[in-house]
This record gives sequence, C-alpha cells and structure tokens, in this order.
Amino acid sequence: MASAPLTHFEEDSAAAGSRGDPWSKASSLAPAPPPSSLSTHVAHQNAPTSDWRDTSHVLAVSPAVVANGSQSHKAIPPPSSLSVAVAPTLWMTRRWLLWLAALRPKTLTASVAPVLVGTALSAFLGGELDVPLVLTLTLPAFILVQIGTNLVNDAVDYTRGADTEERKGPRRLTQTGVVSPSVVHATGVACFALALMLMIPVFYRRGWLLAATLLVSCAAGYAYTGGPYPLAYHALGDVTVVLFFGVVCVSVIRHVHDGKALYDAPSTLAGLQVGVLAATLLVINNLRDSDTDRACGKRTLVVVVGQRGGKHEVVIATAAAYLLGALWWLCYPQRGAAAALAPLLTLPLSISLLRDVMRTPDSPSLAAGEVYTALLARAAGVHLVFSACLSFGLLFGARAVTV
Repeated sequence: MASAPLTHFEEDSAAAGSRGDPWSKASSLAPAPPPSSLSTHVAHQNAPTSDWRDTSHVLAVSPAVVANGSQSHKAIPPPSSLSVAVAPTLWMTRRWLLWLAALRPKTLTASVAPVLVGTALSAFLGGELDVPLVLTLTLPAFILVQIGTNLVNDAVDYTRGADTEERKGPRRLTQTGVVSPSVVHATGVACFALALMLMIPVFYRRGWLLAATLLVSCAAGYAYTGGPYPLAYHALGDVTVVLFFGVVCVSVIRHVHDGKALYDAPSTLAGLQVGVLAATLLVINNLRDSDTDRACGKRTLVVVVGQRGGKHEVVIATAAAYLLGALWWLCYPQRGAAAALAPLLTLPLSISLLRDVMRTPDSPSLAAGEVYTALLARAAGVHLVFSACLSFGLLFGARAVTV
C-alpha cells in the first residue's frame, strides 16, 4: 500500500533526525500519527492564497515538551476568512489617512482666507462678483497649489535630512516609509499642474497677466523647499508666505471677480493683513522644528534669530495685522471704519495664542513639540476668523455706500 504523503513538519523531522536533532529523538518516542487524506485536503483548501497575510495561516505543527519528556503536536489553525478580508482594508485605510495627513488639512485655511477677503474687497470697491468662477475654479486651484507645496516640502525635507526621528512634529508621509520620496514629490508637482489646468478658463477670461501670476506662484511653491536655491533653507520662507498667501492671493481673487487692475493699494493692504497672519503659522511650525532644521542646515528665520526671536516675530506679525487695519479708516473715512474695527473681535483669541507661544519652552522637548502642534492649529483658526471678520467689515462698508 502506498504510504501517505509527508507533511512539511514530518519532512523536516526526518531530515532533523538524520542530523541527530534532539527534537527528532523526542519525536521518535511518541511519533505523531500521519494526517488523513481528508484532513490534508481540507487544510490545503482552507489555506488563503491572498498576499495580505502573515505566516500564521500556514498549516504548522508546534512542538511542546510535556512532563514525561514526550512531544505533542498541535496544528495551528488558519485565520478566519474575515481576518484575511479585513487586513487589506485596514492597510489601505492607514495609507489613505497618511496621505490625508500629508495634505496638512488644518492649515489649508491659508488658501481659504484670501478668497473670503478678496471677494469682500471686490464688493467694497464697487466691483462685480463672479462667485461661481471663484468657488469652482480659483479656490480649488489655490488649495492645490498649497497642497503641492506641502507635498514637495514633505519629500524634499526628508531627502535633505530635515525630517528625522528626532523631529518633534507629526511624522510626515515620506518619513513613515510607506510612500517613496519620488512618488510624494511627483504628486506635489502634479498638483501644481492640475491647478494651472483648472485656471485655463479663468486665464482665457482675465488675460495673460493672471496666467503669469499663477505660474510664478506655482514656481514659488516648488522653490519653497525644492530646486537649487530652496527659499525656506535661506530664511526667505516667511516673506514668501506674506507675499503669495497674502498680497498675491487677495489680489488675484479680487481681479477674478471684477476684472480690474490686478494689483492696487486696497488689495495690497488687505493682502498684507492676511499674509502676516499666515506667516505666523509658518513661524510656529519652525519654532517646533528648529532643532532638526539647525542640524541639517535648514536656515529658517527662526534658526537665524533663535527661539526667542522667533516668538517675537509671531507677536510682531500678529500686531501688524491689527495695526494695518487702521489704514482702512484713514483711507476710507466714511466706510472703512467697519473694516478697521471688525477684526478687533478676534483680539482675545490672538492674545491667548501669543501668551501660550511665549510660555512654551525655548528648547522644545517632545512634549513642547506637541504643544507647538496644538498652537499651530489655533493659529490657523485665528487666521481664518480674523479674515472672516475683515471680510464682514469690508462687506458692511460696501453696503454703506449702496444704502
């Protein structure tokens, strides 16, 4: 009669026995009965073939030395079909969550705030409003430019050694090792390209100067950490944020609405107010990361002026946003008062934020890094609420003219 086929364990035991393996000698005292053809068939049928599995599904025999010196054999059962089905789902969910975190959604308000202010400014100056054009094309393009900047920053900072295990902030996408730097970098560049494609109908309507402005904005977003002369590595990130997330964004939104000159004094004033508050987000981020930035040669303005200097920069930028508001009242005495006064409603929020920034230790530990991460989210909230109040003041001034 033909002998039953050997299992993997029996084959290994036979080979071990020929080498004098003590496990083989113990097995010879109480050999395990060979599996029946039915059990072998069922085991092979139940073994999952998906790539989403670990070695626990393999039919194995675990040796256990009992008190009398013999060895018992116990088959490890394969996992349930539910666990095999859930594993890839959990893995993909984690992957998508990492991508979502890489977009830095808490700070995407930096793209929304200029849209609010630019729209209200167009009404304040008596221009027409083209809300559908702004909401369906321009706002998504702004968000894509910011996301592209974030992703390129994610990839480049990792390759330059800025994002290491010593970094105090949340782990970046590239830093996790789940996605390669080249993929993250390419995705960021694709966001810039998609932003330009979305704006083609707007370019056609408003002209080449707008197209050139957005093209330069994309280039600045890339050059923030990419290219041969990364702006953030040469203490130019702060002024870049003020210019492009402030003056340029507000001017572009106002121009898309009314079609008037792309840059003018009111747009510059409103853009500076929005921009200096947007810069506080960057400064708080750089305060948290100053140790690792300094170690890799990333000379942010905080690295240049030190922790105390960086905190003072947050105070100065925040104060400037409120003080600049007085110009609305001076330049437009009859209808600019609301634009000057409405943002003052956010003053308690700003004072509380500045107090906590100044109290945070100068040499951030891991706990202090978590504090800075929370402060960054609060700064984004102050930026958005301030911009909303400024927008309300401008709209109120526009209504005062029409009444």
